[in-house]
Amino acid sequence: MILRDLQTRFPLRTALRPREVCDTLGVGMTLFYSLAKQGKLKVRKIGRVSVVSLADLAEYLDQLLASGCGRE
Repeated sequence: MILRDLQTRFPLRTALRPREVCDTLGVGMTLFYSLAKQGKLKVRKIGRVSVVSLADLAEYLDQLLASGCGRE
């Protein structure tokens, strides 16, 4: 369900840049990089650009909702 919502919000996209992920989650860059360092968000490099796939972002959100946490 979450993946479908993300695909609706970002049509024709398979990955988002860090700023887009932050805007989507409502968090700052510091928390984004902290989540990435902890391995909670899977960040990949395409050349010099860091990206998070929509599927990985949806998986993170699913885990977050399943744990009952609203925010970390």
